[in-house]
Amino acid sequence: MVKLFPPKSKKRIELGYIWTFVLIAVFTVLLTITGFLLQPNDFHTIAANVLKHPSLFILNGFPVFAGILFFYFVFNNVFFSFALVSTVFHALSLINRFKIIFRDDPFVPQDVFLGAEAANIMSDTKMKLDITLISVVLIFSLVMLVLGVFIKFKKIKVPVKIAGCVAIVGIAILSNTFVYSSRQIYDRMPSKSKANVAAVFNDIGFNYCFLYNMSAYKMEVPEKYSKAAAEKLVEKYTKTKAAPKVKANVIIVMNEAFSDISLDKAFKFSPEDDPLKNFKAIDKEKNAVSGHLVVPNFGGGTANTEFDVMTGMQTVNLNTVPTSSFRLIHRNIKSIAGILGGDSYKKYFMHPGDSWFYNRANVYSFLGVENQTFIDKFNKPEDLKGSLISDKAAGEKIISLYEENTDSGKNPVFNYNVTIQNHMPYTASKYGGLKVKEVPTDKQLSSQAKTLLSNYFEGVRDEDKLLKTLTDYFRTRQEPVILVFFGDHKPSLGDSYLAYKEAGIDINESGTIEQAMKSREVPFIIWANDSAGNSLDFASSARNLGLPEDNIISANYLGAIVLQLMGYNGYDPYFDFLNELRKELPVITRYNFKTKNGYTDKLTQIQKSMVQDLKIWQYYRMTSDKAE
Repeated sequence: MVKLFPPKSKKRIELGYIWTFVLIAVFTVLLTITGFLLQPNDFHTIAANVLKHPSLFILNGFPVFAGILFFYFVFNNVFFSFALVSTVFHALSLINRFKIIFRDDPFVPQDVFLGAEAANIMSDTKMKLDITLISVVLIFSLVMLVLGVFIKFKKIKVPVKIAGCVAIVGIAILSNTFVYSSRQIYDRMPSKSKANVAAVFNDIGFNYCFLYNMSAYKMEVPEKYSKAAAEKLVEKYTKTKAAPKVKANVIIVMNEAFSDISLDKAFKFSPEDDPLKNFKAIDKEKNAVSGHLVVPNFGGGTANTEFDVMTGMQTVNLNTVPTSSFRLIHRNIKSIAGILGGDSYKKYFMHPGDSWFYNRANVYSFLGVENQTFIDKFNKPEDLKGSLISDKAAGEKIISLYEENTDSGKNPVFNYNVTIQNHMPYTASKYGGLKVKEVPTDKQLSSQAKTLLSNYFEGVRDEDKLLKTLTDYFRTRQEPVILVFFGDHKPSLGDSYLAYKEAGIDINESGTIEQAMKSREVPFIIWANDSAGNSLDFASSARNLGLPEDNIISANYLGAIVLQLMGYNGYDPYFDFLNELRKELPVITRYNFKTKNGYTDKLTQIQKSMVQDLKIWQYYRMTSDKAE
């Protein structure tokens, strides 16, 4: 009989315990350093930080050491162990690298749980992965496996193996509980901007930041929080309900990546080609008020803006680590939909995407919106522009849903809509060969930047047309209608702000407080038809909102403003509180603020107290307050 496999060689090299632990130490250092090298920033930055704070090397290296040691006990072979751990750690580091480069957003544990969403984003953005880096990682792991075949290690007894594995798991649990989830340790780490999460990952290391972000699925308990303290706030701001003069219909349209970067001096749009020509015209009307929202994210995080607007709470103050706010909702939560629903409004939601994305189907039920419309209610391919549902089709659906829900005439409607056409990527294939207008500029742009900007502005034009379509339609309605129209975030235009930089547009999330906030500013407009304008005295009410001179506010104030314009005072003390807080602090982010005196990271004692009240009340509404 022919033997397929030769007998095992009796001359295999065997290494003792000293060599075993020397190799584990060397491989730990090697894998920690390569992890630093795979980060998409200058290696000198993190190297300098490690030299100043040696604990950074330990924090990033310990998970590697624990992993190698654990699987050494399992396989009784350091090379096999290192091959496995190296593949896993390098894969995670590469994913983080590509995600920051393409989306300016690091890889965090919640991305694992988002599974299908993450895969969909990877597919949508058509990320060009670095095959060379991936090949090097795989070849390196293969070499380790080959070495493991020819080199053996002194045998470990089974009881020792079990004890070793149990000990490592125990130490890992303790270190995660007391070290990797410690905010005190995290706050001491050197970083140019704690508000820019991608920059933090680059400054202090992926391994440590990934583990610190394991706490992203739990809300941070605010200082001085107690249920009694929250209930005192409820009592303090509770007042007698003031019934609105009329129950106006409310149509909210949140537009994918809608921004006004076309206003930058880099661009030379004619009045006919101006991507915002309708927005500008409607803004001049008597029954319109406009400004800018500071949203939670740049280049993504659509659902976080939805959360802020619908609930009046802030994603950035749920936790110190980046999180998807929708993933923290597991119970009924009070929202503007719930307030209006309690006053006989019919509530519905529309998004021409999949219902599972961001868990929207469940979340909107928790927010009090049962009637929902997703992509399955659209017709393909006629409703597509490129590969996504067009804004034209979305507008038609908004109107048809409105007509379906107002046929009876008995109940007013509340409708929240999220568009999708202008979603990235803005590459040449976005519109399937459709010729788009070139961007007019005197800047020397690369062909890539021209393509990104031209395709992006094509989407903005269609969003602007959608605004005109809706205002034209609602002008014809006899019943009062308020339309709220805004963007979810600024667009991501190439790797590392490529198109922004080439056009000379100031986008810097790690810069000054003003620069960081400007990177997350999007335009909004609130418009009323004649019926709503007259019956609600809209123009006068808008003047009395107490908006700052530049009309820049945090996104979580928008819902409260709409309620105030409608005359809904005293219906929810939290939203009444927001309308007071807005006058003192128009913009609140995790670490920085905008007051009537400008941008700052320092507050008066009264302002600090109000921010603390906001955090306490927000935690209470998320965890304890009962919604109908």
